[in-house]
Amino acid sequence: MAVAGWAARRKGPVAWLALDPGLRAPALWLSYLLAAFRRAGLPDGAWPPLEGAVDLDAWVEAELIVPLSARREPTVLVVDDADHIPDPACQAALDTLLRAGLPRLRVVLTGRRTPALPPELLELARRVMVTDPDAADPRAVLAGLSPARRALLEATAPLHRFDAALAADLGAPGAEQLRDDARLIEVTDEDGPWFRVHPLLREALLSAQAPERVRGSHGRAARALAARGLVDDALEHLDAADDPHLATALAQAHGWGWLRAQRFRSLARLLSRARGDDPELDVLRAWVCLSTDPAAFPDALARARRAAGWTGRLALSVDTLEALIALRAGRAEAGLAQAERVLSALPHEERGLAVAVHLAAAFGAQALDRLDDADAWLARAALHAEQTPALRSALLAWGGRARLCRLRGQLDDAEAAAERALALAAREDWVGAPALGVARVELGMVLWGRGALPRAEAALTEGLRLLRLGGEVDPQLAALMALAHIRYNRGDRIPAAEALIEAESVADARPWTAAFIAVERCRQRGEPPPEPPPLPPPLGRLLALETAWAASDTDLRIEPLRAAWQGAADLPWYAVPLGAALAAALAPDQPGEAARVLDQTARLATPGRLVGPFLAHARALRPLVRRVPTGPERALLLDALGTDTAPAPDPPPEELLSPRELEVLDLVARGLPNRLVARRLFISPDTVRTHVHTLLRKLGAHNRTEAAHRARALGLIP
Repeated sequence: MAVAGWAARRKGPVAWLALDPGLRAPALWLSYLLAAFRRAGLPDGAWPPLEGAVDLDAWVEAELIVPLSARREPTVLVVDDADHIPDPACQAALDTLLRAGLPRLRVVLTGRRTPALPPELLELARRVMVTDPDAADPRAVLAGLSPARRALLEATAPLHRFDAALAADLGAPGAEQLRDDARLIEVTDEDGPWFRVHPLLREALLSAQAPERVRGSHGRAARALAARGLVDDALEHLDAADDPHLATALAQAHGWGWLRAQRFRSLARLLSRARGDDPELDVLRAWVCLSTDPAAFPDALARARRAAGWTGRLALSVDTLEALIALRAGRAEAGLAQAERVLSALPHEERGLAVAVHLAAAFGAQALDRLDDADAWLARAALHAEQTPALRSALLAWGGRARLCRLRGQLDDAEAAAERALALAAREDWVGAPALGVARVELGMVLWGRGALPRAEAALTEGLRLLRLGGEVDPQLAALMALAHIRYNRGDRIPAAEALIEAESVADARPWTAAFIAVERCRQRGEPPPEPPPLPPPLGRLLALETAWAASDTDLRIEPLRAAWQGAADLPWYAVPLGAALAAALAPDQPGEAARVLDQTARLATPGRLVGPFLAHARALRPLVRRVPTGPERALLLDALGTDTAPAPDPPPEELLSPRELEVLDLVARGLPNRLVARRLFISPDTVRTHVHTLLRKLGAHNRTEAAHRARALGLIP
């Protein structure tokens, strides 16, 4: 009655066909179908022969499809009691009509129970008919299913998604046969052949099952998904199963594999649900705390030592942890000695522990400024990790080598190491592994150093995305601060500030990182960075160099720059920007000395083509290029800066500066910071900052000191 009322309210023609259970002959069924269309205005045509062989497809095309395609007004065909459609020949005829895709034909199938139609026909019908989801009773649909189909749906109903293999693991084979039956199973939009039970049917199935049975289905799904490496899906079903014993079993079966895959947060979530006294789980918890909860690590390590004792495989694992924590705590000599002892005791099959020790030893060697030793440790870590079967820690080893090469100015080697990690990830299908984020970040840093800023930002963003999935804190901070620097220099201040805010949230577990973030924030505010607090090496040295680099953007004081530049000779990543800034500071008054500094700095930059820092001082450095002796260093500078064959045109004269800008310029040239300028002029620090940026642009200067030099040369200030 509802469909009849809807059809009566329509303005266009409606072809209504009410089927009878006794209507079986295909030709007679087609005759009724043609009669219904004729009542809706279809021209007269040839009736199907009631006797003899009939080519139903040809008849449907000639007598139905062709006339319907010629109609200008839409036609609706209502097949009432569609569950009475007779034998497959009639179903095939309706299939032919639907597959024609007539734009002005709409088909509505109604029935008291599920029509006995092939899945592909229902799929076509679903595309063209308008239905109300509340009009169908899911229980009636389920009642009309075969036992095999119902069993498959009951087994898979608890799952948010499943494929044929997972359904078979749950004791319900045959999902592939239902993939086109849109009444029962929907195909999700995710990659791969993933399905889910229709939401209405899923709700009905779950409400009809006992809670214990539903939890059991979730438990079986968690086991099957964990075995296939689908960690996040497995944990979702583990939560729904609410079974601590299952969590313990999964941790025992898969914990070490998840640890080797650097799934630290997922493993922590699994271990938090496990119960019972198990030495293996205590050791796993200590490993997880090392990366996810440093504050809880000492207690976790003590429990692991008590559980593992002093001999055996677990004891070696705890020995490895103790070596790692000694190295991370700055006890580099003791940590390296313990690392050597652990390596001598490790059996050959414990490659995972061996790689972890090599990586930690590389960190310790860097803390002692033994960079060649650190590189050797990383090379051995990569060698062990790339043996068959490869370990994901190889990605960390190659990422670490890329970072070390970058700091030493060997950008070609750094890029090669990062690309080696990317190639390994592609070969092993690890492109989504968090550990790959380190290599992607280092590739972005290399591109940044070469001045390829758009590509650098893309690589840093992708690396950060991977690291957010569970990677180490240090490379996340490096990526965020590099992104902040790039975006700020491009003029995108809000995204730059957002990157620093995220860096602060990431750095909560590492208090010393606040000092690095403060330096970058001062750089963006145009203020001198604070004096660096004392930190253990190598962090203390790197922080001092970062501070000097940031200071060079706001205040080109020659002697502090010279001292920082000379102290960074073995780390060109810092020496080159400091040398470029020093040459720019010397250029106005000591061009000969500036050219000598520029030549020496270019020698550090040439092996890796580290040209980005020169671009930051291009206006001041370009006239010095002609003073650099002919050679690869001068060629590098010419490629980066070009030549300056004629004097640069003077900046706009005094009348292009407003009176307020002249007042700000005078105070800035005296060395006053923004807050004191604001106090003198009774304006806000933000307004002062805006005026300073305008002055730098109008004067063609890179920083405040250069602006003061050019302003005096132009006679704008005394």
